[in-house]
Amino acid sequence: MQEPAPASAHGVPRPGPGPDAAPAHPAGFDAEACAREPIHLPGAIQPHGALLAALAADGRITHASGNAAGHLGTPAEALLGRPLRAVIGEAAWAALAGTPTDGRALRCLAQPPAGPMLQLRAHRTGRHLCLDLEPPSPAAAAESPLLLVQPTLERFRAAADLRELCELAVQGLRQLTGYDRVMAYRFDAEGHGEVFAEARDPALEPLLGLRYPAADVPAQARRQYLRQSLGLVADSAYRPVPILTAEEAPLDLTHSSLRSVSPVHREYMRNMGTAASLTLALAPGPDRGRDHGEEPPEEALLWGLLVCHHRQPRLPDLETRLAADLLGKVVSVLLASLRTQEIEAERRRRRPALRAVLRGLPAALPLPEALAAAGPDFLAVTGATGAVVRLGGLLLPLGRTPPLAVADRALALLQARATGSLVETDSLGRLDGEFAGCAAEASGALLVRLGHGAGDAVVWFRPELARTVTWGGNPAEHAGLDPASGRISPRRSFAAWQELVRGRSLPWSAADRSLARRIGHALAAEQAERVRQELASVLQQASRAKSRFLAGMSHELRTPLNGVLGHAQLLSLDGGLGPAQARRVEAMLTAGKHMLRIIGGVLELSEIEADHAVPEPTAFDPRGVAQECLDVVRPMAEAKGLSLQPVIAAEVPPAIVADPTRFRQILLNLLGNAVKFTGAGGVELRLRLTADGRSLRVEVADTGPGIDPGKRHRLFQAFQRLGGTEDPSGSAGLGLAITARLATLLGGCLGHEDNPGGGSLFWLELPPGDVAAAAAEGRVAPEAAPAALPVQGGPSLRILVADDSAINRDVAQGFLQAAGHAVALAEDGDEAAAAAAGGDFDLILMDLRMPRLDGIGATRWIRALPGPRGRVPIVALTAQAFAEQLEECRGAGMDGHLVKPFTMEGLLAAIAKGMAARRQGPPAPP
Repeated sequence: MQEPAPASAHGVPRPGPGPDAAPAHPAGFDAEACAREPIHLPGAIQPHGALLAALAADGRITHASGNAAGHLGTPAEALLGRPLRAVIGEAAWAALAGTPTDGRALRCLAQPPAGPMLQLRAHRTGRHLCLDLEPPSPAAAAESPLLLVQPTLERFRAAADLRELCELAVQGLRQLTGYDRVMAYRFDAEGHGEVFAEARDPALEPLLGLRYPAADVPAQARRQYLRQSLGLVADSAYRPVPILTAEEAPLDLTHSSLRSVSPVHREYMRNMGTAASLTLALAPGPDRGRDHGEEPPEEALLWGLLVCHHRQPRLPDLETRLAADLLGKVVSVLLASLRTQEIEAERRRRRPALRAVLRGLPAALPLPEALAAAGPDFLAVTGATGAVVRLGGLLLPLGRTPPLAVADRALALLQARATGSLVETDSLGRLDGEFAGCAAEASGALLVRLGHGAGDAVVWFRPELARTVTWGGNPAEHAGLDPASGRISPRRSFAAWQELVRGRSLPWSAADRSLARRIGHALAAEQAERVRQELASVLQQASRAKSRFLAGMSHELRTPLNGVLGHAQLLSLDGGLGPAQARRVEAMLTAGKHMLRIIGGVLELSEIEADHAVPEPTAFDPRGVAQECLDVVRPMAEAKGLSLQPVIAAEVPPAIVADPTRFRQILLNLLGNAVKFTGAGGVELRLRLTADGRSLRVEVADTGPGIDPGKRHRLFQAFQRLGGTEDPSGSAGLGLAITARLATLLGGCLGHEDNPGGGSLFWLELPPGDVAAAAAEGRVAPEAAPAALPVQGGPSLRILVADDSAINRDVAQGFLQAAGHAVALAEDGDEAAAAAAGGDFDLILMDLRMPRLDGIGATRWIRALPGPRGRVPIVALTAQAFAEQLEECRGAGMDGHLVKPFTMEGLLAAIAKGMAARRQGPPAPP
């Protein structure tokens, strides 16, 4: 244990208290308070050198050790306030400009004007520049210590493990330094130490294998070794030299090689029969098996020490100390490498068990059953004898475990202590006495959290491993109070003292932690994947339910609307209506068509959002489609006196790859809106490439009123009307929402900005796609064929209408008879199939949803008939206008489709297209 030496005097330069003063504790000995003593602020140095400190800003001396006169020729009191350069000489002062600011030291020679040549070691500490001064080394030996250490470093290559490396290190270090005893001292997780390797004078009693309590080298002493890797006590009986200063704050001597150590530590050395010591830090770096989320205590980074003891005072020269420090640093590096090799070797030994566990996780079994099947391997991965897995609040025991209620409380205790994803202990009973009774099953515990689940975790257990530990003296009697003086006194006996250790398991290794974390990650990933699959299944079921709902709603809405619009149109065809009646019928038709647009928009939007709308990438000419769209809206523009102009740049390619139907729909929506909301002026349709040439840009610019900036954030939302409640167009506010989603469906984007000439400018950007690949795969849009003429005024056709709705049959029959065609009726698929088999029809109009045999089944039955009757054109009458349903129609052998509600013109056009398609040949088989 180390305590501070006498504090320095502050205010007036004067020496501190007596050289061996130690704090008195009249209220009793407090080991924890002792461990918190600031050993980096001793206020004194060892007497084999002198110390100066100066302000780094101006070089004025602020601190001087009381023995300065013997080294510098000037009393310490006279040095305070003087310029440092005047004391150490110009050459040394110039060299100090290169002193690092991170505590590392600069070494050089100094020639004080009033004293002999000195070895100078300078480092920064806060705002001060601190100088350790020692007499120069005597004439170099026949063999330099740096050369002497070289053979030892070469022998390190043969070290196969940590113990062999440490044995080589202590042998080499003893040969280098000449100390009586050199030890490799290794710390455990609690800070207790063990003599791991030893080289000694045969006359000395061996200490190999003895353990020493953590209080012998307390946490602040271990942290000190991490900052200053070499510690030296030349004579344990030395009298500390106080540091004189006029400053109030003590000087931080963390990096000083002359720092005085605690009088208690010196007494401890004397009680061991040690007059001098040299100590080197072994710090190979953080444990690779440690959780990245954990921040270990700083002192835990110290693996151990190389400790040299001598029975007489001994001051190695500076070259020997440098060589020893080099040796310690090399050993630290090799320790890291060998430790990694040992971890990897252990991982390799357990890899078969790990693979077996990982292979079993994705099995079709429920996760608890998969883990139970992997039980022995699951335990072997970490060298455990039992485990408990908590998943979704359920506990799964594996192997030998405490009762589940106890295991659950242990799991909760460990989770509360975890700062990262992993926590371990080799003694649950020491964490909480409740668990002392289950040491036979769960003395040690290693817990890994699983993802972000509430309380989900795995905890592995190990049983108690009773063992005998030999201490160097009774650890319970580390130090005590001198009854006469009331001062701290270290123990005097270091005789071997044996203890039977109970309630502890074999400690968890870095390999255990690493493999446990691997299992935890795999379990969390598998759990997340299973949740993802379950969610995907639920979403898929919801999507199917939505599809069924939309199909049903489409049928239920469109079928009665077909009757309303159909009969209204039939009334208008009668010619016997008066003016008032004709106006009312026309109002019915207008209102019905508006309702139809709303229904169609809602269903189309739902189809896109349900991912049922699948684009069909095809090579086509965007210029031709643009011209077609202009031709469609031109009559509406001319009726309002608007100009309608195309502006197509020369660089627009003759072909792009996209879905031409969706592309056409986007352009028609944008052009229709532009014409609808523009009162005067005109509309331009512009096609060009973007500045980087990577996308086709389509712009629709108008001279209309523009869009209120306050409404633009809702521009592409459903049911947002551009004109507000007073919008005379009757728009449902779905067009732009559908258009934006169609743009995304095609891999492009849609936007809006103000037209520089006034009005609005909507733009669409699309990637041009790989035209050559589309052509090679046959994905090319056919040349536009002449439109099929409605079958009206030509030869009378014999047409079979199959529909289970009497209203729909009546509407179709009325339209067909008005066009001069003969009509036969069927109420379901069975009647339609029988009629087709027994009669010759020119075309069949087939409803899809009918009782007994639906339209798809009836079509397949008819297609199986021999001769012309099996090749009769069939056009679907459907209220279900979704892409997959239309694909099913084509797959059954239908030649076209007509979506309800339909007009007479639409019906006759569908008949013409269906007959033309049948003449060109049947569709390709699905």
